This record gives sequence, structure tokens and C-alpha cells, in this order.
Amino acid sequence: MRAIVTPSPLRLAAAFAAVIIGGASAHAASPAPADAGELVQAVERRYASIKSLTASFTQTFRSGELGQQISETGRIFMRRPGQMRWDYRAPDKKVFLVKADGTTLAYVPSDMTATRSRIPTTAPQLQLLMGQSDLLATFAASDVQLKDAAFPGSRQVKLVPRQPIEGIEMVYLEIDPRLLTVGRVLVLDAFDNESDLVLQKVEENAPVRADTFDLRLPAGVEMVDALAAGGQ
Repeated sequence: MRAIVTPSPLRLAAAFAAVIIGGASAHAASPAPADAGELVQAVERRYASIKSLTASFTQTFRSGELGQQISETGRIFMRRPGQMRWDYRAPDKKVFLVKADGTTLAYVPSDMTATRSRIPTTAPQLQLLMGQSDLLATFAASDVQLKDAAFPGSRQVKLVPRQPIEGIEMVYLEIDPRLLTVGRVLVLDAFDNESDLVLQKVEENAPVRADTFDLRLPAGVEMVDALAAGGQ
């Protein structure tokens, strides 16, 4: 029996820390492309134009076999080029940083551990948020109707990997067809486990201080260097 496990910030990123953004504080409405693939590309161009961003997130993990779920909430901060911070505030405090050189740092205060690694190649949403993605190179896109859509009036798109990706069976996006933004990312794996991300209170091009992405670890924290071990 597969038990549901609270994911670490690093695992969350690798399994779709879902960094696709929802909502917009100020953006002129644009006609949505009719083709699902063209719509995804329009969304990518949209996010490539954003210089900074803050948002609240709710991330829910559901076990397909056990029917259990765990929800985490917090704030995201992004500043181009290539800087991102995920502050998990409930139920447990965690920090996940992406630095401009592509390295990452995941810190779990309750465990007094920190892991240094690199942006996972299986997390294209992180690249999207930083304006560096090409989702159609990895996924085939098609329109779909979700029975449990989170946002009325959204357009839903299904992304299926062109080649097998560990931990990813398919992805569903809820897109605002007027603003070309994504408010929800629902990820399913081969065991029917779900990672469901919803973003709210999004502010684009708001001031984000450079020191937001500095993290001073307290004395006694155990550092795991996955880069030195040859990891991603």
C-alpha cells in the first residue's frame, strides 16, 4: 500500500511545483488563440514579458490509492532573471529558492536540513515562470473540459508528455482566455496521485527586493549537496 507522504520543497519542484502563474494585476485583454497549442505558446509569451511577480498559493496533494490529501499554503516571489522563492507557511514552514545560476536550495527548518541542487529538467513550469520555457517541445496540448474547474469561464488544456516523464502522466491547465494567464495546474502521475496548485492574489511587476532571494541558514543545519554528488 502506498502511503501519502508530505513532499519536500525539492520534490514539489520536481513534480510540478507548479510555477505556472494565475491571475494578473494589470494586463490588456487579448484574443485567445483557437488552437490549444497556440494558446499555450501565447501564455508563454505572456509570462516571458513579466519582470517580477508575487502570489499566494495553495498546493494540494491527493493519494489515488488511499484517498488522503495534504494541503500547503504560502507565497511565491519571482524576479527576473531567474530568481524565485517559495515560502511555505502552513502547515509546516519550508523555503525553496531558485537562483539566477540555475541552482536551487530547499530548506526545512523543522528537520534542520537544506538541500542544494539544480532546477529539475522535469519541471518545465519553473522555466515558464522565468520566461524560459517551451512546453510544446515536451508536451502535446489539447482542449478538455474539467468537471471540477476551479475558475468559472476558464479554458482548460490537457498536456500529455511526448516522451515518458517520471512522475508525470498528464497535466491540466486552467487558463484565463482574456488575460492569457493560468490560475490552476493539476498534475496526475501513473498511480492517480494528484498535485493541484491554485494561485491567487497575483501582482505582476511589483517591487521585489533582491535580498528576498538571500537565505541565511542557522548554525547546525545539515547541508546536503546533490550537485557534489552528481545529482540534478
